[in-house]
Amino acid sequence: MKEARAHGSSPSMRSLTLSQLLHISDSALPIGSASHSFGLETLVADGALTPADLKGFFADFLVESGALEGAGCLTAYRIASARETGEQRPPGISGELLTAQGWSEWLNLNCRMSARRAPRESRDASSTLGRRFLKLLLEIIPNVGLRSAMDAASRAGVKIHHCTAFGLVGGSLDLGAEETTLACIQQTLKTLISACQRLLPLGQVAANALLWNLQSDLIDCLERVRSDVNSGSLTPCFTPMLEMASMRHPLLSTRLFIS
Repeated sequence: MKEARAHGSSPSMRSLTLSQLLHISDSALPIGSASHSFGLETLVADGALTPADLKGFFADFLVESGALEGAGCLTAYRIASARETGEQRPPGISGELLTAQGWSEWLNLNCRMSARRAPRESRDASSTLGRRFLKLLLEIIPNVGLRSAMDAASRAGVKIHHCTAFGLVGGSLDLGAEETTLACIQQTLKTLISACQRLLPLGQVAANALLWNLQSDLIDCLERVRSDVNSGSLTPCFTPMLEMASMRHPLLSTRLFIS
């Protein structure tokens, strides 16, 4: 079953995989992502980010933060794919568990993601979304592997980040490594563009045009992620302006967002 699912041997299986991926990457997924701007609110308050700046800003975001998120997702996916298979079960009803080495690698990956997020607000926001994402999926998918992931992180006192949770779910359900990674990066981008709609004079048409015009940048980001993860190199991320904005966010006199 796993082999047939992973390689998409039938149209119905490919359709099911696509449907599940679209479900978990829906920006309306009730995990609270709309409450976070990850520092964008501070940039807008400072006048450092205007509608005219958004295309260049998000193109640069994908090169740095987007690639880091994607690397976390793809690495988590590959860790989940190397699990102990055991008894074959229907898709989405899994008794499959990570190996002991896999658990260690996934927890270490989350620790690395925490270390790479210097601003406390952004770090907490990412881990809050990751925990809520896994919790939501556990309510609708009887997957003991995901339950074990949450339990292992809780015992170790490790924060679960959204990108690593997304990759873990994608790998557990065999949704496709690159497809899952691209969906994760795009979901992050859509969340931030949505935040800009509430912070700036940015309408629905302009927001959708912006996302559409960033498609080639998304693909470039995915290719870089694949290259970095395949080579085992640590994806660099240098975003001092956004990180400083995140750190200064609690000092704003009026805030629409948590982060």
